[in-house]
Amino acid sequence: MCMNLTGTQGNSFYKRLVARDSDNNIMNLSGFTASGYIRASYGAGYTNDNVYVPSSGILLNLNPQIISGTNGSLYSSGYVDINVGRTGMAALPCSYLLFDVQVFSGADYARTIEGGYFVINPEITY
Repeated sequence: MCMNLTGTQGNSFYKRLVARDSDNNIMNLSGFTASGYIRASYGAGYTNDNVYVPSSGILLNLNPQIISGTNGSLYSSGYVDINVGRTGMAALPCSYLLFDVQVFSGADYARTIEGGYFVINPEITY
């Protein structure tokens, strides 16, 4: 469950995640919702390059999307896509940031499917 991601300021970013249960089986995400954020820290604080982030700590909503179908390989694929446009990535500071993605079902079930560092590299050409 610890995955480090790398992106570049001003470039689009795409990553497909696969949700697995505690037995490492692919989860059927029918009826689930997903949530995911990039934060500078676990609370208020500074990024590595001394940029202050307020108490929410949220730098970017990843808006993860559950990918499923009605039959075939996508029916219980466990796929969750992160697709961030270049303007969303351009707003992030060059730093080692934190991220996680969770899936939810009902009021009582939540599972973090991936999380770790999100490294943002500077854009060299623009």
